[in-house]
Amino acid sequence: VVLAALAAASASPAPRAAAAAPPDPRLPAMCEAAARRAAAAEDVPLRLLRGISLAETGRKRDGRFQPWPWTVNMEGEGRWFDAPGPLLEWVRARQAAGARSFDLGCFQVNHLWHGEAFEGLEQMLDPEANARYAARFLRALRDETGSWETAVGYYHSRTPDLAAGYRARVLRMAGLPAPDLPGGFALGPGLVPGRGVAGPPRGGSLLAAPGQTPSMRLFASISPGARREAALRD
Repeated sequence: VVLAALAAASASPAPRAAAAAPPDPRLPAMCEAAARRAAAAEDVPLRLLRGISLAETGRKRDGRFQPWPWTVNMEGEGRWFDAPGPLLEWVRARQAAGARSFDLGCFQVNHLWHGEAFEGLEQMLDPEANARYAARFLRALRDETGSWETAVGYYHSRTPDLAAGYRARVLRMAGLPAPDLPGGFALGPGLVPGRGVAGPPRGGSLLAAPGQTPSMRLFASISPGARREAALRD
């Protein structure tokens, strides 16, 4: 319903180009609202979800660095669109040409590894479904590793250098200091989400190791652990 309404409200076919009418200024708030609901539903730190969304889809508009729901990274080529319809049309054209690995939505969920968990591209792009899946995936990684820091890095890659770089970027976007040592965060209250430098959408998200592709059915059976890092809460 959300996708259909916004598609009807905007018909700009050219991503990353001047449009006849400006994009709906409420679009960044869709990722924020979806992150807030997903964090509460799956019991994950909202600040980390915010940081991931900014690291994955952030763009600078009106002097602010904000997440963007209609974002795609197609095999290394990142694009922002003003509406979901043109994005899906572009993605399907690339699929028809042979492209297979691409990331969609507020949290850049990878279609190659996680597409089977959704009913289709429309649901995968929907901010609410995208955020809920990302939150469940992050929670699963936290339950596996025992560390939110490690989970954030693994959200992007299990390769140590790639994970470390991504983790630092997310923490910076979330307004959280990168810890000097492994373990829990040592934070005080009152921190706000950070702002970064505008750049292209980052790719490579949610690429699980071969043989470890998560599924929505797996996440549905995971129960939250007892311990929570209260300093990460909004």
